[in-house]
Amino acid sequence: MAPNATQEELDAGKGRVEFIDLLIRAGLTVTDDTCGALEQNDPEALADLWTALRSWPRSAPRFECPALLYAGDRDEVRDALREYASTLPNARFRSVPDADHGSGFSESGSVLPFVAEFLASSPAA
Repeated sequence: MAPNATQEELDAGKGRVEFIDLLIRAGLTVTDDTCGALEQNDPEALADLWTALRSWPRSAPRFECPALLYAGDRDEVRDALREYASTLPNARFRSVPDADHGSGFSESGSVLPFVAEFLASSPAA
């Protein structure tokens, strides 16, 4: 990792390793799988993501359509996401058992029951 990565370096799109370093220094758990996935990403996209994350949930969009938000029960953003979901009139939040941030996306078998329930109870478009 780049121990001297700064916000300015990331804002300039310097690189993926700097993004991972900032996540770790922010106190987030970053698994080897997550590192591998992030290292394959576009540095400019990661810089934009970091900018959005710094102001989240303040900057998060407000919408009224039905929405399903989920996070692993070991995901550092779970509580913030649950709180954000509570501010949306038609949002539901689900916590995925035994999942961290990455496995909430990669282990679809844990998430699909929540998605199926959400879709079955949502009004038809």
